Amino acid sequence: MPISAQAFAPRKDETEGISVFRASCVAAPEAVLAVFAESKRSLYALVAISVSDIYAMGLSVEPASIAEVSGHALIPELNAEICKADKQWCDGIKKGLAILASNRVLRAPVA
Repeated sequence: MPISAQAFAPRKDETEGISVFRASCVAAPEAVLAVFAESKRSLYALVAISVSDIYAMGLSVEPASIAEVSGHALIPELNAEICKADKQWCDGIKKGLAILASNRVLRAPVA
């Protein structure tokens, strides 16, 4: 299943980076959907990208605890401000992540 590069685009309010979850910290991948409104959970795909692949792209992963689900982390380089300032770089990173994600889909959107 192809994953869109847009799936890795930070929202305007994501100034600290896009959210990811460490698989080793959750009982099942579907547990991370608890952060979304129940009515929207079926819209999301779940993918597995290794931290080493993220590092190989020149990105980092930083723990950022939230109450809803354990294992939350951020990719700080993919934030709204950086992507606005360097759209070409950001588009390349998003495309690379989308390629990796497309080969590691754990759960496709239902809708």
